[in-house]
Amino acid sequence: MSIPKLMHQRTTLTLVLAGIIVSGLMQACLGLIKYLVDPDSQLQSIVFWQLGSLAKVTLTNLLTTLPLLIIGTIILCIMRWRLTVISLGDSAAGSLGINLRFERLLIILCATILTAASVCISGTIGWIGLVVPHVARLIIGPNPRYALPLAGLVGALFLVIVDTLARTISAGEIPLSILTGFIGTPIFIYILLSKRVKL
Repeated sequence: MSIPKLMHQRTTLTLVLAGIIVSGLMQACLGLIKYLVDPDSQLQSIVFWQLGSLAKVTLTNLLTTLPLLIIGTIILCIMRWRLTVISLGDSAAGSLGINLRFERLLIILCATILTAASVCISGTIGWIGLVVPHVARLIIGPNPRYALPLAGLVGALFLVIVDTLARTISAGEIPLSILTGFIGTPIFIYILLSKRVKL
């Protein structure tokens, strides 16, 4: 196995392990908060926030996070040309004068800010960030210049459809993560199986 490929695998493994560690710590912190809050008035709101909903998104909340959303989106749209070069590999990107460490850090920072700003007002709505980019790549190809904007449009359309279903198929609004889980899981399984067949 070549040294660049081995380094790439180590980096990927480090990112996965870091994600597991941070997720475990945050779950523990959230569990502690749920244990300490008043179960009659606050616990239900926390549980509902964990499952995701657009019902409590207000104009004030949206305006508070809008600058972060706009700045993060603009930077990522500008950086999508660089993403194309970075996807060629470290050696190719480095030979073209790309500062890999800085630009990767900037991309990760913008993606984190966009995620945090969205989650703080709508809760955790699962599967959209995992499934939608793959769907966009299946539609338009792997080039980030086109896949990134399309993923944003497909994600927004998917969220509107799921929110409409959540408000209409039941007397009370169904938390969005429940529906996105039922819809996203078979789609993701299909994507994984189709990629395995191609390999």
